[in-house]
Amino acid sequence: MNIDIRTLFIALSVVLVINALISTQAWRYAKSMKLILGYWCLSQILIAIGLTMVSFRNIIPDFLSIIIANTCIAGGQIAAQEGIARYMNKDGYLRKATLIALLLQTLLFLYYTYITPAVISRIVLYSLVAIVISVISISTLRKSDTVMNAPRKFLLGVLVFHVCLMFFRGTSAIVEGNYTHFMNSGQIQALGLVGALCFYLSFHLGFFWLILQELSLEVQRQAFIDSLTNIPNRRALDEFMENLMPSKINCNIALLFIDVDKFKNINDQYGHQAGDLYLIQLCHLLNRDLRHGDTVYRYAGDEFVVVMQNINTAKVQQRAELLRQKSENLSIDWNGQIFSTTVSIGLAIANPQLNNWDDLLRIADEALYIAKRSGGNNVVLG
Repeated sequence: MNIDIRTLFIALSVVLVINALISTQAWRYAKSMKLILGYWCLSQILIAIGLTMVSFRNIIPDFLSIIIANTCIAGGQIAAQEGIARYMNKDGYLRKATLIALLLQTLLFLYYTYITPAVISRIVLYSLVAIVISVISISTLRKSDTVMNAPRKFLLGVLVFHVCLMFFRGTSAIVEGNYTHFMNSGQIQALGLVGALCFYLSFHLGFFWLILQELSLEVQRQAFIDSLTNIPNRRALDEFMENLMPSKINCNIALLFIDVDKFKNINDQYGHQAGDLYLIQLCHLLNRDLRHGDTVYRYAGDEFVVVMQNINTAKVQQRAELLRQKSENLSIDWNGQIFSTTVSIGLAIANPQLNNWDDLLRIADEALYIAKRSGGNNVVLG
């Protein structure tokens, strides 16, 4: 059965247009992935334009159907690589190499179209450039200290397939001999285009799998992060401590339960935005003075919990007193008005008699209550 090359290009164009429409809709709503999806949308649009122009070969001028069309296709592949690089936090990775490949392709296409017309040379050249860009994308996906997830493995497999496909197209063009017209370049080249159709479908699927997994992870991260202070929240604290205790109950685990004194007065006098600013600055202060491995959590409202591991009682009291003093010296400039307040801290140290995390928190809470009842700006060990 003969496969019409022009029909295949039209089919490829339709697939890419559908991909572009889907990508555009995703781009409108996925705010955290907007730039990555933006590159992907650009990629689909450029390749769709290029493939459409190619499908009109011998109908529109060669400059459009050959030079501009192939430049658009290669540019779309580079845009896809940029999207992958952004996803992998490798902004601009080997960007110069891809742009040089695009420039060389354009210049050589001009040469093999107008100076020494050669269909085979153009096919081989396009295949080589596509291989270079795919290899760069493979390298981008592999360069990471994180464990490779399933979508990345899938995309790697698709890109390896594309490299093999382009190698097949290039070598087939050399082996088969001279082609007088690209649209009559034979069934092997047509099969190569069928492979390209499979590649674009698979690559689009893999990219969206990658995006969806990242969005899912982002949702999970947001569920454990306080939106105001950008530190772990109570849910993250509960999960962390449930995993930590009682497996390490014999280790020196300390809990600092911190409450801002007279925080309501700040909100009443200066407004809730001023109160929010104080909480943010307090979080910065707490984080600056933590040891490596210690963690601060926003428990609720103006309450914070600091978890310290491998620390003795004397050291805990010393660290808590230092935090109390620094909090006392924290001043906030709000529209030219300077205000400050203090904190109260309740301490609890884990011991073998404690069976769970709730018991440790209860002891710290009781100690905090005593600190508050004594006038605040105080550290009490439970």
